Amino acid sequence: MAWTSAEESGEPISLKRSLDSAFRHIGAGPSATAAVSVIFDEWTRLVGLDLAEVCRPLALEDTRLVIGVSDPAWASHLQWLESDLVATVNRAAGAEVVATIEIRVRPA
Repeated sequence: MAWTSAEESGEPISLKRSLDSAFRHIGAGPSATAAVSVIFDEWTRLVGLDLAEVCRPLALEDTRLVIGVSDPAWASHLQWLESDLVATVNRAAGAEVVATIEIRVRPA
């Protein structure tokens, strides 16, 4: 697939279209864009206000969701919740896009 910049085509390109194109280019399915949107835009709804205050998604790398937490105690708690978080995110995304979670402690 050829990449065309907005400058070359002369038309503005929506962010969603750009992400869809980028994900297709790297071999990701169409659910990848939706998954990224769900994870990053709806994080508080997915995990609840209490968890959203102490952790946030940092990246989706292949099928690994990287989450930053403010404290090592929360890292332990999230590891304990891993299977529930994976199921919640996949259900919300409508596809099996996350298989594992990696927790990184990032003090505020």
